[in-house]
Amino acid sequence: VEKAKEEDDRITEIAKTANELDVRISVFADSAFEKISTESAPQGVIAVVPYLHQLHVREDFREWQKGRKLMMLEEVRDPGNIGTILRSAEAMGRTGMILSKCVDIYSPKVVRAAMGTLFRMPIYLTQNGVGCVNVMKEEGRRVLAAALGWYSLTLGKYEPDQSDCAVIGNEGHGMPDVMLSECTACLRIPMAGSTESLNASAAAACILWEYHRAEIQTK
Repeated sequence: VEKAKEEDDRITEIAKTANELDVRISVFADSAFEKISTESAPQGVIAVVPYLHQLHVREDFREWQKGRKLMMLEEVRDPGNIGTILRSAEAMGRTGMILSKCVDIYSPKVVRAAMGTLFRMPIYLTQNGVGCVNVMKEEGRRVLAAALGWYSLTLGKYEPDQSDCAVIGNEGHGMPDVMLSECTACLRIPMAGSTESLNASAAAACILWEYHRAEIQTK
């Protein structure tokens, strides 16, 4: 009973705030609500909002990337991975994310996994990841592909520079050859045992922590 009362109070507070902001409220029967929700156990509130174009800019990339601590995702297709990486990136001090040919960032699974980061993190959406890589190199950044390649840096055994941009590739087929050929170097995550690779979000978390650790040690 107490839990039900807390839930009713929460929804009442949300409705009050929405009314103050002149947000239209519609009430649905449980059966209808369950049909429009993508959750198996919905919590009783669904919001319909416009795309946040101002967060996902279309401005000149060269200007956008200046001064930002970046990570790039290339053809990452799993919405859970996208959302998790965005959340980790914010927690580890990144101030911008580049998404090239990735899954729709407004997918419900992305929104849920990002836990609010989607509405705070500056995101640059592009269909030309290689072009972005070339611009970053011209601006003096190292662009490091998280893959095995002809020249590998090993995480934990080189000096991270906060201007570096690590690139995480597709979950299934990895990094496109054209992207690998344009990156400054490949970045290897040392692993024990016979595991050949990590999940995209796990690999991103390892790299993000190494850069965050290097940054906080200098403060």
